[in-house]
Amino acid sequence: MSLSIGLEALNRRVVVTGVSLESMYADTMEAYADMMDGMNHVVKLSTVLENLYAIRKSVKKFGFSKSLESLLGHQLGSTSNQILVSVEENKKSVWQRILSFLRTILRYVQDFFAKAFNTRRGIILKIKGIANSKDEYEFKEGKEIAAYTLKDLNKIEGVLSKSVNNQRYNEDALKLPESPKLDTSINIKAYANKLVLCLQKIDNAEKAIKNNINNNIKQAQQNINKPKEDTASANEIRNDTNKYLKNLAGAVKAVFKSARAFMKGIKKKKEKK
Repeated sequence: MSLSIGLEALNRRVVVTGVSLESMYADTMEAYADMMDGMNHVVKLSTVLENLYAIRKSVKKFGFSKSLESLLGHQLGSTSNQILVSVEENKKSVWQRILSFLRTILRYVQDFFAKAFNTRRGIILKIKGIANSKDEYEFKEGKEIAAYTLKDLNKIEGVLSKSVNNQRYNEDALKLPESPKLDTSINIKAYANKLVLCLQKIDNAEKAIKNNINNNIKQAQQNINKPKEDTASANEIRNDTNKYLKNLAGAVKAVFKSARAFMKGIKKKKEKK
């Protein structure tokens, strides 16, 4: 029998206590915004790469033409050779920046899901309490519930369920209303159970997103010193990772938003005397 030196403790997540659920929710949404801001910058860098590849292709085929000069001026040089050298230097620099930002996004993802873990734990306890309670609940009168419908939650659950087995996400983009509104005629406890199910599947999204970004980090590392790669590499990183984040992290955000609105919009029914 081997002696355990306690390395399993390294994998345990920290659960914050003594902090309000509302505060944890706000922190989670802030981490989500940071993650998406980082991805938007990768999209911009990938567009720069596309432009550099297009310039290189044009110069190799036509030289530094008058039309290209009128479009670019002398940003990259004033001769065909100068431009080609400048493109290669800038291309390598942009790939390095993409690599740097992908690593940053991975840190944002880790931060987002660490905060989501703590928020989720508190929300699940509350919603399970509602679902399993012998008390009856009702929606607050005149309260508009900014939560996604049961139909939308089924879509979200499908995205979260499938994501863990796919290295590359091939599903259509998750389309949800920008301003959700829950039908207050629904069965409250059935909706609560569906929320819990979606919340429990958030781990799938975390695994899938981290796996995807790590794959793209490897791809970016390989492309830094490749002399003849084309726009396909940049496009693949941009489109694939962007789709992952928008679909999977967006699904996670939608679940939290719905759970928060749902909890705020219901109350226990008063016993009839």
